[in-house]
Amino acid sequence: MKPKSIPTSLSQRLQAFDAANLNQSHCVCRKKSILQRLSHVVIVFIFAFSAGFLGYFTASSSLPFPLASFQNINIPVRENTRETFESASVIPQKFPEFLNRIDVALISIFAKQPDTGVIVESVYHNSQRLSIALALTSDGFVLAPAQLLSQSSQLIGITSTQQIRSLEHIVTDPLTQMAFFQIDNYNALQVLEFVRLDDLRLGMPLFTFLPDVGNTSAFDVSYLSQLGGIRSDSRDALFKSSESVQDFIYTTDILQGESFTPVFTQEGKVVGFLMPREVESQETSRILPAHFIMPLLSQLLKERSIARPYLGVRYVNLSVPSAQNVLIQTERASKGLLLYSREQPAVLRNSPAEKAGLREGDILLQMRTTPLETSWELSTLLIDYRSGDTVDFVILRDGEQRTLSVVLDTVSPL
Repeated sequence: MKPKSIPTSLSQRLQAFDAANLNQSHCVCRKKSILQRLSHVVIVFIFAFSAGFLGYFTASSSLPFPLASFQNINIPVRENTRETFESASVIPQKFPEFLNRIDVALISIFAKQPDTGVIVESVYHNSQRLSIALALTSDGFVLAPAQLLSQSSQLIGITSTQQIRSLEHIVTDPLTQMAFFQIDNYNALQVLEFVRLDDLRLGMPLFTFLPDVGNTSAFDVSYLSQLGGIRSDSRDALFKSSESVQDFIYTTDILQGESFTPVFTQEGKVVGFLMPREVESQETSRILPAHFIMPLLSQLLKERSIARPYLGVRYVNLSVPSAQNVLIQTERASKGLLLYSREQPAVLRNSPAEKAGLREGDILLQMRTTPLETSWELSTLLIDYRSGDTVDFVILRDGEQRTLSVVLDTVSPL
């Protein structure tokens, strides 16, 4: 290997010194360039991390989280309720299963936000939720209060998995004022079992979902205290219609939940829907039984429409003890349904009842093979019938029993 030559003259040494300095400055420049690039990468990383964290925080505080979380569940304890029904107890071990069942069966309903292109303005916050819908089929039919239609012309549903879907109104039930909707392009809903009236028992615990606070969920609990019948002492409560819901489920005390929110058993079955308070001083809750919805499902799936049977009478249920104290003495009967006029005629004009020959003062004693001597009202007894069905009524008129046949018509859906 040939050794490098060593500069001897002054000019050669100066040239060598300048070359060394030049190489050193290049190294410094290269080091500065690398440091600058590294600093840019760090800045970009910090900015991206901050933006991601900010986005997560915004979504966490704004998007509706899944409707239930076992870790966050809150059930108020009411000592007076427990003393009233000592045999009724909530079994905590069943709550994980309960929450898993209902979580994918509930849909949060919102008014659709305008598309402004600004992400933050398109976020749906729990405080903006209009109501909660209940899944009826796995492919998107849901049930929600009809009052939603007056709150917004465009509704969207958000599932427990944060899927945002548009809602199409199908039909409204005139009896219950509940509306049927269909969710667009979604087929992963869980369908819960409905509880029939015959399967309900006094003292059983009932649960309703409370509005979210942040990302927590809560339920309130009360106990079933009465099935059907008259809860009010008001004279007006005695006068009934064959085309309105009369038989509600009542609880021992107020269930703190949104109106029309589904009410569940501890097994996650649907009992009904929480009704608005009639007066502020009301001390118990009314629940619209899910039993009133069940007969409509097959119609909805086959025809995308519903039809309630129409009879057309107004009456007083003589099986209610207080009814005997407010009626003018006519022919006496302690049981049955007395056709009675008040604001509306006892038999509505052109109704199936009028066409069959029923008139004011008749007492309905029996409907087909069912004696009309219980506290259950006509609207409850008619829900399993359809338009076009012929129903034979045994009536009492002028002291004599006779039978009249009525062909039921249809209450037009809304």
